[in-house]
Amino acid sequence: MRWLANSSGGPAAIPDDYHGVWLTFYTPEDAAGYAQMDPAAVVALAPDGSPTTAGELARAPRTAPLGWDNELVLAFGGAFEEPKPNTCDQWAQTVYTAWQLMSQGGSRLVDSETVPRPRALSDGRDVDAHRG
Repeated sequence: MRWLANSSGGPAAIPDDYHGVWLTFYTPEDAAGYAQMDPAAVVALAPDGSPTTAGELARAPRTAPLGWDNELVLAFGGAFEEPKPNTCDQWAQTVYTAWQLMSQGGSRLVDSETVPRPRALSDGRDVDAHRG
């Protein structure tokens, strides 16, 4: 398997020795956002470089409350460029900053806690019984 990243020069293979984090962004699946856009607007590129338009996504059947919106790869040790407005670049900087705060040793700025999921939720059985 090869991971591809869409760049300004088109799809490019991510090198095997690349170290970083792949972020996936999700959005509500009501398609309202895509329906308000120009149907011909290209909002994503498939790994083969073919465009996906807002119109295609607005017409796509909805099966879940959240759906894929966008992705990006952050290289460990890489620098941020000035983020473009209304892009996932802004969210990436927010996620990265939160990650930095959470990883500061001895910092009382944030707390984290591991909360185990009940077994029935983790394997899909009896979900309604846990909703109260």
